[in-house]
Parts: sequence; C-alpha cells; structure tokens
Amino acid sequence: MIAVLRRGPSTNDLLAAQLPDLARALARAYAAGLPLATACERAADALEEPAAGVLRSGAVAAARGRPAAEVLTPLVAVEGGALVRAAVAVCDEVGGDLVRALEAVAKALQQRERLRGEIAVATAQARFAARVVPIVPVAALGLLAVLSPTALRPLLTTPAGWLVLAASAALDLLALVVLRHIERGVTSA
Repeated sequence: MIAVLRRGPSTNDLLAAQLPDLARALARAYAAGLPLATACERAADALEEPAAGVLRSGAVAAARGRPAAEVLTPLVAVEGGALVRAAVAVCDEVGGDLVRALEAVAKALQQRERLRGEIAVATAQARFAARVVPIVPVAALGLLAVLSPTALRPLLTTPAGWLVLAASAALDLLALVVLRHIERGVTSA
C-alpha cells in the first residue's frame, strides 16, 4: 500500500484566498468612519487567521502612528496583497473614496480566482493526457508480454521490430512534448 502525504495550503496561500474578504472587511470599517487602527481591529474580528493576525499587527502599528503603507506591508508577500495595500496607502496619502477602491479591489481579486478555477477545469483534460500518454505504450508492452510473449519476441529481436519500437517511442515523446506545451500555454494565459 502506498501512502500519499499531502501538504495543506501555505499561510500565504490562505492569506491570498482571504484577500477579497479582507478588503471588504476593511471597506466596511472605513465606511463606518473608523480610523486605520480601529478599522484593522474590526476587520480582523470579522476574519480568520492568517488575515486576522495580519490586521491585528497592522492595528498595533497604526495605533503607534505608522503610516498606512507600512501598516499593511505584510500583505505584499501574497499575490494581490499589494493592491489592497496600495489602495489604502494612496487614499491615505492623497485622499479619495477608499471604500469604493477596496470594494473594487475585492471584486477584481475574486474574479481572478474564479477565472483561475475555470482555467483549471478547462485544462484538466490536457493535464490528465500529459500524465497518461507516456504510460500507455509501456503498459501495452507489459500486457503483450504477459498475454502473448511470442508476439512480443519479433519486436525485441528483429530490426523491423526495433524500428517499430523506436517510432513508437519517438511519437510518444512528441505527444508528451505537445501536451506539456499545450498545458503550459493554457495555464499561463
């Protein structure tokens, strides 16, 4: 029996997934007219870890007089976090409708994650084929060796058999390269 160990999502992955909710929670707190430190505390109360911890640390830093850009610096470590930080920092620096900016950032981050999910579904067949295609010829040879060893003998002992095996291996390799290229091309778009 083979045991498969799977690691759970990293802290950064969890925080990235929470960014739309974090942005919305901050937007609600700012809409209530709360200052940055209190807004971070209230938003943290509405979220789970690790986002809650980041915001609680930000609340402490803001209460000590740190600027908004510095308070939310830990968000920059995750994809999309710089957008949340920038929205708060720009509005703090030059003014503007922070609630609307944070709502727009939250919506954009959520749409990006939805699109990633759609891409994963759309490329599932190519990824599956890229894993199965190299196994099929080897499995077929193994099955042929078990079911009819005499039929396998000409493939392994004659020049024509070697040519068939070489052509099969070359086509298999070509299929693998093409499928991997398709998979990379679709997932990077």
